[in-house]
Amino acid sequence: MTELEVINKTFIEDVRLLINQSKSNISKFINSQMTMLYWHIGKRIKEELIHDNRAEYGTQEVKNLAKVLSSEYGKGFSQANLFYMIQFYSFMPNFETLQTVSSCVCGHYNLNYSPFFSNGGSTITMNY
Repeated sequence: MTELEVINKTFIEDVRLLINQSKSNISKFINSQMTMLYWHIGKRIKEELIHDNRAEYGTQEVKNLAKVLSSEYGKGFSQANLFYMIQFYSFMPNFETLQTVSSCVCGHYNLNYSPFFSNGGSTITMNY
């Protein structure tokens, strides 16, 4: 008698379903939190570092911040990615709208942020 014959196959499938649903829920939560994080970082940089200052001053400030954050948290906080975060905030400056969109999108799709925040792309792709 094999191990699968001892345990009901339906039971095993039910446990697999529970595991897969939990993994999906975790991904949705993480995507939502990443969206909020990137928006808040973009907002803080735009409002507190860049303001309406000269482009070269803002660029230098973001470059310095990127060096600090990248050394501590990795390449996801490069200068280019920080500018994408600023663009993200600029595109959607209303936090309530962001929360609504984030909960709708992250609740139904698995967002892939890597093209938006690493390769110089300008969109968030959704895999569904």
